[in-house]
Amino acid sequence: MRMRVLTPGHDLVTDTLIMHGIVRVLAYMGIYDAVVERRGERYIVEFDGWAGKLDKTDLARQILLDAEVYRETRRPVGLLHKINEANINLAVFDNWVSDLSQALLDADLGELSEGHREKFEEGRSRSKKLVTLHITLSPLYGRYRQREYSIEEGIQYKVCNTCFSLANIGFMYGAAALIVRRGADKDVILMSPAPADKIDAMDILLLQRLTETYKTIERVGGMPLLAAPLYWLSTGETLYVTDADLELVVWRVAKSGNFQRALDAATLNLRRLMEFVADVKYVLDGWPHAAGRLVTEAPEVLALLTEYVLYGGDLYAVARSLAASCGGKPCVDEASLLVKILAKLW
Repeated sequence: MRMRVLTPGHDLVTDTLIMHGIVRVLAYMGIYDAVVERRGERYIVEFDGWAGKLDKTDLARQILLDAEVYRETRRPVGLLHKINEANINLAVFDNWVSDLSQALLDADLGELSEGHREKFEEGRSRSKKLVTLHITLSPLYGRYRQREYSIEEGIQYKVCNTCFSLANIGFMYGAAALIVRRGADKDVILMSPAPADKIDAMDILLLQRLTETYKTIERVGGMPLLAAPLYWLSTGETLYVTDADLELVVWRVAKSGNFQRALDAATLNLRRLMEFVADVKYVLDGWPHAAGRLVTEAPEVLALLTEYVLYGGDLYAVARSLAASCGGKPCVDEASLLVKILAKLW
C-alpha cells in the first residue's frame, strides 16, 4: 500500500520541522523507502506501508520517559535537553514538556492530509483543544515577526497534537542550533536542511546526523545570521553530500531582558555551502579549529565568507578580513589557501 502524507502549511519553518519529524517517525516504524517532495512551503511524503499513531514507537516511549524524569528531577535529560537549551521563554518549559507528553499519546500520521489545518482550526486561537506552538518552532506569525513582544501578550498560534509532536521531533533531530549566551540573555540561530525539489528519506536521515546536536558559546557581541551555517558545517561530522538540491532554512530567536524577538526565516543554498566546506577541509586540516576560533573572535569573517560562497562579491575585501583576523604566519598561510579556493567559485 502506498501512503501519502502532506504537511499542513503552517509556515516554512514549522512545515520543515514537521517533515523532519515525519521522516524520523517513519524510520522508527521501520519504513525507510520514502520520498520527500517540496511544494512551496509544504512537503509531501510518500512511502510504502501504513503509518498511524506515534505512541507505540520506541521514539515516543523515549521522549515520554525523558519527560517523566524531568517531572521527577526538574532536570531536562535526553531529547528534551536540546529543546530546553534553545528555548528562550523559560517560563513555558514545564507546560511545553507536559503538552508534548500528552500530544504524543494522541498524534497520528494518518491525520496529515489536504485540509488538515482547516479541519482542526489551527492558527491564532484560544482553544483549549489545541497546543501552543512556541516561538522556537514557529517564528513567522503575527507579533512574533520582526518585532519584540511581551511574553504575556497576545493570542498564541496553536496546533493539533499531531503537528505539535512532529514539530518537536523534527526540532530534536532536524534542526541544528547555535546558542549564544550573554548572561541571562540568549541568541539562538536555528538551521534545518530542506530539499529544493525531491529527496529520498534516507538522505534526510543522514543529514539529521548533522542537525541533531547543538552548540553553545558565550559571546558579548552579536552573532551575524550568516556566520552560523558555515560554523556548523565546518565543526560538525564529516560531510555527507547528496545528489539532491538542498536548501538550508535559517531562523533566529532571541531573549533580551523580559522581551523575545523572532526574525524571518531565510533560505540558503546548502549544497553549495557543503561543497565549499568539503573542499576547505580537504586542503586545510585545521579549518574546524579556525572556524571555532572565528565564531567567538570574529564571526563577521565567517558571515563574509558565507556571503561570498553563496553570492560572490569583492574577493579582495574577503581576503583583507581573513588577514586581519589572523594572529601569526600559519594563520596567514591558511587564509591564503582559503582565498585560492574562493577564487575558483566565481
